[in-house]
Amino acid sequence: VVHPTIKDRKITLIFIDNKLDLVSAKFLMYEARHGGRHGFIPGRESHKLRANRIGELYRHLHALGKCWRTATEIDIKKIRNAMLCWTSNNIESLEKYDYEPISNDSMNAKLSYWFKFYMYMKKVGEFHELKISIIKVRKKNYSSGLLSHLNYRENQDNKFIDVWLL
Repeated sequence: VVHPTIKDRKITLIFIDNKLDLVSAKFLMYEARHGGRHGFIPGRESHKLRANRIGELYRHLHALGKCWRTATEIDIKKIRNAMLCWTSNNIESLEKYDYEPISNDSMNAKLSYWFKFYMYMKKVGEFHELKISIIKVRKKNYSSGLLSHLNYRENQDNKFIDVWLL
């Protein structure tokens, strides 16, 4: 569909049974305006990738007989373990799953975006049963050296970030 604020730009939305999913549309519209680096507009392909990640979450939850509202952290862990081909003890078990295993970094990117989706839903007051276990982690500080300029790009008042403890 047409981007809400940029001329000649389209964004990707999710349809379920040929009907627009309004809940994910709200989130993806918000992301289309503010989801880029430092709150700016994201690129075309990155927005499409984000919609695909939400769609993938929906598909995996549907396979478990759930929707995003009724999912629990246990369901998300099941999806994560299946995609990584891990047992419940985080031991690789390729023969147990029908999935082609993905890298841990790819899975972390998906989980990070799913976390962002659920945190947005909580912020706007959309009901869901997922109780997210969050820990605060100190941001990395590049005190000297080649990466020290990265400290200037972020607000130094906020030294901690929320991380989903799965």
